[in-house]
Amino acid sequence: MDGYSNANGLQLNATDPLDFNRWLAREAHNRDLSVGLKNTVEPLPQLVDSFDFAVNESCYAYKECDGYRLFHQQGKPVLIAEYRAYNSTMCDKAVTSGYRLKFCKRSLKGVGTPCK
Repeated sequence: MDGYSNANGLQLNATDPLDFNRWLAREAHNRDLSVGLKNTVEPLPQLVDSFDFAVNESCYAYKECDGYRLFHQQGKPVLIAEYRAYNSTMCDKAVTSGYRLKFCKRSLKGVGTPCK
């Protein structure tokens, strides 16, 4: 999503990743597939209409969960993985926001613990 901000030899600009992601979502929908947006907050306002759900890792840790409210407002699922011990206060925040939260081990062993 931010390849344009790095020297990459492709002469990308800020709209290239938006165009690519919209194309990707359109192609998925043309094949009757759902498509999700993962771990990207800045372009959410421009991409929320094209995607069916969002997945984020550690948005509470990085204080970026509020950006996903656009998905919730459109009735689209927001799935969050946090890599820490189970935290009922954080679960309450997720439920209030309409998000699904699961606590996972950093090693990714096991399936994690969803909010109850």
